[in-house]
Amino acid sequence: MHVRLLRQFLFGVTLCSTFLTACTPKPPPEEVPPLQVEERDEYRTCPRERSIVQVDTLAYRLRLCHAGREEGSFRVALGRGGLNKRVEGDARTPLGRYYLGLGRPSDYFHTFIPVGYPTPEQKRQGYSGGAIGIHGPHQDPDRYKDTVRLSNWTLGCIAVPSREDIEKIAAWVKDKHVMEVVIQ
Repeated sequence: MHVRLLRQFLFGVTLCSTFLTACTPKPPPEEVPPLQVEERDEYRTCPRERSIVQVDTLAYRLRLCHAGREEGSFRVALGRGGLNKRVEGDARTPLGRYYLGLGRPSDYFHTFIPVGYPTPEQKRQGYSGGAIGIHGPHQDPDRYKDTVRLSNWTLGCIAVPSREDIEKIAAWVKDKHVMEVVIQ
């Protein structure tokens, strides 16, 4: 039984990697600058002057922030390789400030919201990879139901546990014209 679940999990991880390779969004003309270490405290609360998506990696929470108020909060799973992505295939979730694309349908995760990793500056520093985003659980719930209960099961993406959650997030991002995600 455990071997079967492990095989299903590994198959799901492979699918995530294989089918999301072309999902990295192109940054808008006005590039979102990388998050500086001294700016991180600023993102512990919702900024008053803009709308952003915040991911608190210590609390495993994604927050929707608009005009200084938290408008939603969701439990998340992160990359199984840990944090601070630098190299393609390391299964880590990147840290920093990134461009956020609009949600789009995904055959494997219901909805996928692309995150602009790596930034042009990170590419110049040698960071590699892509296909990072915010998505829902795997579309085959019977086969992959245990993955949503695992804290860190993605290949670097940020996953919410339900289709309803990712639909709410995608609708909010579109409605509020949000173009930035801060992962800290």
